[in-house]
Amino acid sequence: LLCGGLFSNDVLSTWFSSIALLHCIRDNPRLKEELLRVLLASNPDGTPVSLLQQCFQWLVQANRPQTRIGILQLLCTWLAHCPAAVRRFLSAPSNEPVNGVASQSASTGSVARGANLSVLIAEVATVVNEDETEVAVRGLITLLTCICVLFNSNDVPGFDRYVSVSSSYVLLFLFAVFVSIFYFFILTSYY
Repeated sequence: LLCGGLFSNDVLSTWFSSIALLHCIRDNPRLKEELLRVLLASNPDGTPVSLLQQCFQWLVQANRPQTRIGILQLLCTWLAHCPAAVRRFLSAPSNEPVNGVASQSASTGSVARGANLSVLIAEVATVVNEDETEVAVRGLITLLTCICVLFNSNDVPGFDRYVSVSSSYVLLFLFAVFVSIFYFFILTSYY
């Protein structure tokens, strides 16, 4: 029932299902890991899709901010304090293009690790709309990125904590997003 509502085209169904599911898994590490084994309907090529990957794909495809905020809240709750979920999220390939370039390597045919995170970072870096809901989406994407750094168990190649945090680009990016969100909320609090 929750999965049906989570991937519904109705904004309220998606919102309520994601919030209900996040409250079910909040402070429950065993359930977070069990949800990693949930497989949903298969892709067109016949392979099953994990619930985590389907949530990410729905997040990328959704164009309503309420849907995106609900799914981002669910992903943040799911990945927080669950290194297995962070590992799966960072390891999962994405079929979505990053800045117009697919994550599939033409020479090797392999799919880039961390493509999910790359898609989200590219989206935050290119967002030009500064309305309240888009700022909330950017803030949640930044929070999800920080959760991936903090709860990473260092067993995904290229995504250990030292490499993730030592990149000055990532640090500057996160700082800039936090400053813009802080600035936005200060401005809106005076109205």
